Amino acid sequence: MTYAVVLHFNETNARINKCRYRILAKGLTLRTAQNMLLGLYNDCQTDRAIAPNWGIAVCQTANRIDKAYPTDADGLRGFEDDGDRYVIAIDEEDDDNENDD
Repeated sequence: MTYAVVLHFNETNARINKCRYRILAKGLTLRTAQNMLLGLYNDCQTDRAIAPNWGIAVCQTANRIDKAYPTDADGLRGFEDDGDRYVIAIDEEDDDNENDD
């Protein structure tokens, strides 16, 4: 199974970009997707210290509107920044290939 990192635009940015989401990377291992998401989180958070891991990211945003969400049981996670959502998702193309048997 492979994973993708997806940016879901807020309503205003969706109109500007003429799409509702953008796939930032796909065909990733879960660990690579998680590392990429942590890097994106740190790039977006200019008003606080860099989070060395996802647990710190979740703690840093606990009392904020734009939050880093705890990791799900399946390893998926995400965060919000200015209303846009960055998430790890199961790569749909990979999922389709598994069903082609």
